Amino acid sequence: MIRAYGNAPYRVALLHGGPGAPGTLAPLARRLSCFGGMLEHLQTQYDLPSLLHNISEELSPFGPVIVAGHSWGAWLGLWTAALFPAQVHRLILIGSAPLTDAYVPQIMQRRLANLSSSKANRMANALAMLENGNSQQRQTAMEALPALLAQSDAYQTAPEAVIPGDLWPEDEAAYANLWPLAVSLRTQGALLQSALSVHCPIDIIHGACDPHPAEGVCTPLRKIGVPFTLHLLPRCGHTPFTERYAQDDFYQLMRTLCFA
Repeated sequence: MIRAYGNAPYRVALLHGGPGAPGTLAPLARRLSCFGGMLEHLQTQYDLPSLLHNISEELSPFGPVIVAGHSWGAWLGLWTAALFPAQVHRLILIGSAPLTDAYVPQIMQRRLANLSSSKANRMANALAMLENGNSQQRQTAMEALPALLAQSDAYQTAPEAVIPGDLWPEDEAAYANLWPLAVSLRTQGALLQSALSVHCPIDIIHGACDPHPAEGVCTPLRKIGVPFTLHLLPRCGHTPFTERYAQDDFYQLMRTLCFA
């Protein structure tokens, strides 16, 4: 399913994070639609091959597009560009999670350092339920985590950065079905190796204060010889388009990359 913003031609397709966080890129799509047509894919499939083929099918009427993915969506963008190269003429990875396991422990260390002890315990419990709980526990965790992550993953969130009406309910089934396979592909090295099949320009936009270390994306790509351009935003966490101090620079950068 796709939501369109602005007027044709639709040049940029956005892939949201999660898995299971549809609607989170609506503010980005809306603001950039002042400069050109935007597409927001809402990820309604629960297995990875079907999801990637659906992304390809949904984007095919629009010709080659710029694919910009945030967080989990950055991985989807990488796979989309690798599997369907004729449909992607630029790839933008925004706040991507690490491409290899070596950098994963840093994420929780950085997150917990940004929280009080009570909130750190709540986050640890919610993440444990998300990984190991039953369906109801995972849904409870999905509902509790956004407020905690807004503090642990942000440098300073801008007021009214997210409009509640944009968001769909958090989808624990998407997380439960998609994330374990994605993580296993990272562990096996298949996620990183897919970058070797990407032949369009790659831009990495990353907050300097994102708990997900930028080195976890840049260093693995550099080691396998995949070229990219890094745009590191100061005073910025995991979600640049909601950051008080970085969002203007982020939007100017996106305008340049997508519509210049």
